[in-house]
Amino acid sequence: NDSNVITKVNSANSDPMIDSRIINPEHASLLVEFIKGIKEDAFGTSYDFNLLIRGTDNGNNGFKEGTFYESCEEKGPTITFARVKNTNEILGGFNTLKWKSYGTTICDKENFIFSLDKNDLKNPIFSK
Repeated sequence: NDSNVITKVNSANSDPMIDSRIINPEHASLLVEFIKGIKEDAFGTSYDFNLLIRGTDNGNNGFKEGTFYESCEEKGPTITFARVKNTNEILGGFNTLKWKSYGTTICDKENFIFSLDKNDLKNPIFSK
């Protein structure tokens, strides 16, 4: 099942656990390590992942823009995951800020996008 997932990332005192059909705890740990590397104050922090929306919850038809904002408005930081159909590639992005459907676009130097191979975590690609 290909799906798009938005996951809220909270600071927590446990190893990353995730309700996802795309990534597993090993993928989540890799992403957390990258987040810690770009956040100067994050080396002593653990992270918790909370599912906000899953694209396949609508019969594999994804979701509409309104559904996205109903689930994600004013929530952040978040990580978005998408699996590329018929491949092992996982694409995504980390957003440190809250999602807003109004106002101006705001950038943050800690945001990044990434590409992972579902079966091989030796060569992840991270870009800021």
